[in-house]
Amino acid sequence: MSKNHIIPNMALGLLGSLLYSAAHPSRLPIGPLGPLAVIIGFFLIVMAVFNYEKKSWPIIFTNHLFLYFLSLDWLASSLQLLTPIPYFFCYIICFFWTFLLVPTLWFPLLLKYNRELPYLKEYPLLKNILIPSTLFCFLETFLSFNLEIFIGSSWILYPQLAEKASIFGPKYFSFINFCFALLLVEIATSRPLTKSSPELKKYFFFFIFLFLPLTIPDPRKSEKTAETEINARVVQPNSSNRRRMAGEKGRKNVIEEILNELIYFSTKPTLRRELDLIVWPEVAYPYALELNANRTGLNEKLPYTLARYILRTNTPLLFGGYIKNKHVTSEYQDTYNSALYLGPQGNLKQHYSKHVFVPFGEQVPLIGHFKATQKYFSNTSYFAIGERTPVFEGPKEGNFITVMCFEVIFTSFIRNYLEKTKENNPAYIINLTNDSWLLKSAGPKHHLFLARWRAVEFDLPIIRANNSGVSTIIYPDSSLGKSIPFNKSGVIDFNFKIKKNRIPTLYQEYGNFPFLFYALLFILLSLIPLPENSFLRKKGHLV
Repeated sequence: MSKNHIIPNMALGLLGSLLYSAAHPSRLPIGPLGPLAVIIGFFLIVMAVFNYEKKSWPIIFTNHLFLYFLSLDWLASSLQLLTPIPYFFCYIICFFWTFLLVPTLWFPLLLKYNRELPYLKEYPLLKNILIPSTLFCFLETFLSFNLEIFIGSSWILYPQLAEKASIFGPKYFSFINFCFALLLVEIATSRPLTKSSPELKKYFFFFIFLFLPLTIPDPRKSEKTAETEINARVVQPNSSNRRRMAGEKGRKNVIEEILNELIYFSTKPTLRRELDLIVWPEVAYPYALELNANRTGLNEKLPYTLARYILRTNTPLLFGGYIKNKHVTSEYQDTYNSALYLGPQGNLKQHYSKHVFVPFGEQVPLIGHFKATQKYFSNTSYFAIGERTPVFEGPKEGNFITVMCFEVIFTSFIRNYLEKTKENNPAYIINLTNDSWLLKSAGPKHHLFLARWRAVEFDLPIIRANNSGVSTIIYPDSSLGKSIPFNKSGVIDFNFKIKKNRIPTLYQEYGNFPFLFYALLFILLSLIPLPENSFLRKKGHLV
C-alpha cells in the first residue's frame, strides 16, 4: 500500500471503524461481535495512520464519522428531542462530541508521535505497547466522562472471563485489547518473522503474561455466605416522551391513563409466590411530592393514586418520581429526580435523589445556570442535585441501593456509593431509568450493554426497571434474566438469590490498584536483563 495515497489508507481505517462498531451495539442487524473484532479494528486503524506519512487527521475524522453513523447518531436525535436546536446542528455538535466520548479512535495519532520519540528504543515492547496501552486505559476513562464506551467493553459477551473485573476492574480488559492490537502492529511493522526468529518466543511469553490474570480466581467469591430469595415484579409502562411530557405539563387525562396502567400491571395476578417488591421505572409518578421538615417522610397524606395502589396490594413499592426542593424560589432546580420507597402500609421508608445528570436532558453543561439558557432550553429538566447516598432496607433482610438512569454506567460512581454504604452491606442494585428519549436506536442497547459491567465488578444482581425497555435483571455473572423488549409494555416477575452477608469484591475495596500492580509488574519484567544464553535475548533488544 502506497504511503502517499490517502484513499487506500482511509478505506483501511473505515474497515477498522466498521469492526470497532460491530464489537458494540450498533444499527447493524447483528449482535456485538466481541473483543476480537475490536482488536482487529483498532489494529487496522493504527496501520492506516502509520501508513500515511502526512498528517492523518482526515483518516481519523472519517473514522469517527463512520463510527458515529453506525453506532452513535442517536445522540443527535436525543439532543434534538430535548432542545430547540435544529437537527442538522445537533448532528454536527454530537459528531464532534464523539471525539471525547470515544477517544480511542484518535489514540493512533498519539501512538504515531510516541514511536517517533527517541526514548527506550532498545525496549520496543515496552515503548510501543506497554506504556501506550497503560496510558490509553486511563485516558479513555478520563476523556469519556459522559458515556463509558471503552475498547474493552465487548468482553462482557464472555461472562466467565469478564468476571475477572471483580479483581482488576474494567481497565484490564481495555489493556488486553490495546496490548493485543499494538502487538499486531509491532509484528506488522518489524522485520518479517521466521520459525527461528527469537521474536516469536518473545511474543509468545508476552501473550501468555497478557492473559494470565484471566486464570486467577477471585478468593472472595469462593467464600460461602447465607443466601435468600427475593420475589420481585418490574413494571414497564412504555409511556412515550410525548405522552409523559404532556402529563408533566398538567394534562390530567394523560396522567390518569399512565397511572391506571401502572396500577393495572402492578396488580395483575402472579404465578409465583407472594411478591416481596414491585418496581416502577424512573419518573413513573408525575406529581412532585413534598417531604417533611426532617426529610424522613411525606409532608402530606399519600396522594390518591398511590393510596389506591396500597389498597389493592400490600407489596412494598419502589418508584421513580419527583421531590420538591423547598430551598429555591425559582423554577431552576426546584425538584429532585428521585427514587421513593413505600412500605406496605403506604409510609415513605426511604428516598434517593439523582446525582449524575444527562447532558441537555437534565442540565445544560457549563451554561445551564444562566436564566437566558433556561428559557431557551425549555425541555431541559434542571433537577437539583441529590445529597444523600442511602441504603434501602429491602424485604427479607436484603438491603439494596438505587441508582437513576445512566448513573449505572459509571463504575467510579457505583464503587464510591458501595464503599460509603458497605457497613449496611447492599445485596443488590435497582436501576430506575427511562430510555424512551433514545428512540429506536442503538442507545438503549448501549445502556444495557454497559450496565452489565457493574454486576460483574461488584458481584451484585441489578434489577433494571425501564420506562420503554429493556427491563430485566442482570445477574452477578452479567447474564440476563427474563426481559421486556424496547418499545413494549408489560411486567416481569422473577425470583433471584441475594447474599445476606456479601463480601465486597477486591475491585470494590481496592479500585484500580490490582490492575496498576499487574501493569507495573508487566513493565518491570520487560526491563529485567536476561542471561546471554537465554533464548529470549536478541542483540539490541530485550523482552
